[in-house]
Amino acid sequence: MIIICRLKPDHNICCSCIDEQVDAGITKDCDKCKQYLWVELIQLGATIFGRDYAFVTGPSTNWTIEKVDTKRIGCCVRMADGTYDKRTLQRFNDYIKEDASAGG
Repeated sequence: MIIICRLKPDHNICCSCIDEQVDAGITKDCDKCKQYLWVELIQLGATIFGRDYAFVTGPSTNWTIEKVDTKRIGCCVRMADGTYDKRTLQRFNDYIKEDASAGG
């Protein structure tokens, strides 16, 4: 079972972007941020200290498995009936094609 998700940027990346916006006096739309990455969610887990994490893979990680904080996982596109949201699935497929054409 493959679950496709959007991975939010690391907290430090968001903070530096917000600092730049404050300095420039502008506001950017976070939904259009290029730092958001499409990934496949492999597994969720938790440590004995209560810290939740997820294992993800995708073109942004060169198809290697990466452990990330679950707070970075956004909009999973697998629906309750087992199908996928077609628009988001198309975005993921486009993302993979862009990565392949860029030599990634």
